[in-house]
Amino acid sequence: MSSTQNEDDERHKRQKKRFLDEISASRLAQWGFTLFRTAYGDETHAAFASLLEALHAGVRKTIMFRAGPGTFDDPDKEPDAELVELCERAVDMFHIRVEDDRTALEGASLEQLRDIVREVEDDELAREREQEEAGLSGDMERRHLRLGEKRVFLVADEEVLRAVQEAKTAGRRQPWVRVVDVDYEANEHRGNRRMPQYYWGWMLASTDRMHRLWEDLDALSLLEIAPGRFESDSGPVKIWDGP
Repeated sequence: MSSTQNEDDERHKRQKKRFLDEISASRLAQWGFTLFRTAYGDETHAAFASLLEALHAGVRKTIMFRAGPGTFDDPDKEPDAELVELCERAVDMFHIRVEDDRTALEGASLEQLRDIVREVEDDELAREREQEEAGLSGDMERRHLRLGEKRVFLVADEEVLRAVQEAKTAGRRQPWVRVVDVDYEANEHRGNRRMPQYYWGWMLASTDRMHRLWEDLDALSLLEIAPGRFESDSGPVKIWDGP
């Protein structure tokens, strides 16, 4: 194995160790996102199942890529056992918190979903503060994902599930999902004649970029990540596929 390959493996091991350490430091039992389903009907069930499968498969593909045997420069390279173990741990900790209640969520707007997230998060944070004030923080169990973890959530609406079905039929396109900014306030982003509005509080993201999205959200907001789009823009909305 070349010295360059050894250096790459060590760098990836450091990255995965840091990733796992950060998860541990935040007391999270898993990492991932909440997914709200707002589209229902018999024709959507298979697409929703395919979307969940694509999200998990995308995380495994992107995380395990560096741990697999062989590289372009060294096709006979054996996988690094420690790196494989770290990557497997990161994959196993990925979780999608599914909110799937037809009565409460069918046809819900993004703003209605934001209201749900904010209300539930207020209750969750209040309980955590009560535990800390009672001196229980050192013994607190690892917490589960909040509805608005990383200040975003995912949405499976009619457009998303229709695109998932089309991707499955085509057999070659990667599905995508809607990523929504919890803290978006429309009146703060309205445009004017000099500067039209270009951020709408959401973006479309490839299902195989959830790990990258999680890491990017450590330092950036969705406003800073999302591809800009003016209201006058024609053509399909750009799918975020990482930087």
